[in-house]
Amino acid sequence: MTEPLPLDIRPAEFDDAAGIARVQVEAWRTLYKDVLAEVVIDAMSDIRTAVFWSETIDDPEEGVLVLVATTPVIENGAEKERIVGFLSGGPYRGAHRDTDAEIYTLYVETAFHRRGVATGLIRGGLANLRALGHRSCRVWARSEDAAADSFYKSRGAVPTGTAEAEFAGSRIMETAYDWDDIGQALESMPPSIPRADG
Repeated sequence: MTEPLPLDIRPAEFDDAAGIARVQVEAWRTLYKDVLAEVVIDAMSDIRTAVFWSETIDDPEEGVLVLVATTPVIENGAEKERIVGFLSGGPYRGAHRDTDAEIYTLYVETAFHRRGVATGLIRGGLANLRALGHRSCRVWARSEDAAADSFYKSRGAVPTGTAEAEFAGSRIMETAYDWDDIGQALESMPPSIPRADG
């Protein structure tokens, strides 16, 4: 088994925007390279993405949360906190309110996949959404992403439908995964330890 990763899951702060942007841009370039046009991939910018997240963190919409997962790493001979993943979520944004809340984004730095980071963020996100009064939650994932399908199902989410969505100028099919009862999902979800799928 992969060595356990010491993790801290906490609310994002203004100064975390650059680290969040680094994780997101790397994830997009890796996960969507066969979907997005090359010009879109080349135009991705840590700086522009960081501006978006700094504004989101500094002046969030009501009920919107951003969490980061950090772990201590050694850089240039000194220990520092590194952001290795993040999650954002809040009220459901769909036209048909058949669920209360939604996880908008969930990305983990490639080098830290399968170390429990995604599970820790999901647990933290669902717990915070429940504290805000939400009872159910949905997350959308690319339908062709077998790893995401396995991950969300193993964390108690049930696929409930598909829809076409616009993503950075491209059209993709997405699958909705629902937790009908956040409290029950948290009770049954595995702890944030390394697993084969997350």
